[in-house]
Amino acid sequence: MRALVLVGGGFRGEAISLRAAALTYLTLFALVPLLAVLYSVIDLFTGEAQLHDRVQSYVNSQLGIGAGAAIAGALTAFTSKATVKTLGAIGFALLFVSVISLLWNIESAFNHIYAVRKPRSPVQRLLKYWTFLTLGPIFLSLSVYVSWTISRMQDTHGPHSHPNHSEVLHVLAALSSVAITYASLAFLYKVIPNARVRVRSALLAALIAGSAWEVAKFLFAWASGRMVQLHRIYGSVAVLPITLTWIYISWSIALIGCRLCYALDASLKPEPHPAIEAAAAREVFVTRVIVALAQLHRERGAPIRVQAVVRELGVTGRLAREGLAALAKAGLAVEAKHGGWLLSREPSRITLAEVRAAARATLRFPAQQADDITAAVQSCLARADGVAQAALGESLESFLRRFQALPVESAAPAPDPRPLGVGESARKPA
Repeated sequence: MRALVLVGGGFRGEAISLRAAALTYLTLFALVPLLAVLYSVIDLFTGEAQLHDRVQSYVNSQLGIGAGAAIAGALTAFTSKATVKTLGAIGFALLFVSVISLLWNIESAFNHIYAVRKPRSPVQRLLKYWTFLTLGPIFLSLSVYVSWTISRMQDTHGPHSHPNHSEVLHVLAALSSVAITYASLAFLYKVIPNARVRVRSALLAALIAGSAWEVAKFLFAWASGRMVQLHRIYGSVAVLPITLTWIYISWSIALIGCRLCYALDASLKPEPHPAIEAAAAREVFVTRVIVALAQLHRERGAPIRVQAVVRELGVTGRLAREGLAALAKAGLAVEAKHGGWLLSREPSRITLAEVRAAARATLRFPAQQADDITAAVQSCLARADGVAQAALGESLESFLRRFQALPVESAAPAPDPRPLGVGESARKPA
């Protein structure tokens, strides 16, 4: 249930549809050089023309959903021309840059979902991309080779083989193709984000996203075969919008799967601190949330998503959302229209007394580990408690007598507004 809440709650702030559209646009430019690199690596390591043709046929079948032989023929023709001899050194370099740009944006999209504050360095990224471009084609070749071997075994046995053997081989041939999808997605979810991802979460997210992709592939192929009006309007060019739509659907499913992987990771994490009912713990936690919100907004200048607060404080998403909800209820924070959170006014106009009052209206929050921010907050709250104890030390009768003897404007001393400390000195040590 926690995973479903995290998945549903993250779509607004992450703009998955917008990122899927951006990746579709980049894929359109990088697809041909990416396939050219893929086939070149396969030829370099295997040298098997039949395996090359099998891999090419498999890739064309996955990319050409709904477009049939038209997209397959176009991809084959384009990739055969994507060489240094044909394009020249500058043209080939530009195509290679488009591949790097696609991989760079894929990693950025995944890191955004995981709220990664510090991405990999450019050198680390390039080394990882080089690994993808060399090991990826080899892995794909092995997978296609296994599927091809099973198909050949099925053809060798023929109709005279035992019925059970034929059925088993048919099922294995179908599963081998689906297994490539599951393994590829699990690899992406585990390796691409610059964060610790559980293998269990990556496998489960890949299983769900891969199954959704296979179902979408079947439905899209069925629907595109009935788009008669589209072919009448665009003619032979109808292949382009069909292909772009399928690439967009594929990226949307992949990003939703990444979001699910993050949600599974977050839902499996135990509570880092015991949740207690003490008022002081609630006050410290809510103050920590608003301090983190102010600091992160000062650094980024944009609405802060729940995941960023989670990573900053080391708590669960549920607790972070409860803290933000407490601030919102008190009018100290607001949720942006397209996701993310902001302070409702400048930090200098928010007092700790207001934050404390917001915290006292909430329920359960965790005890905080001792660090600089926690110590600073507790010190401020201790001073406030001392003032409150002194003011409330007298009896009710004494208070009423004094109140009646003083002018109305001086009966209650004005509160001492203390600006919320969000300076760099209160930062949590790295």
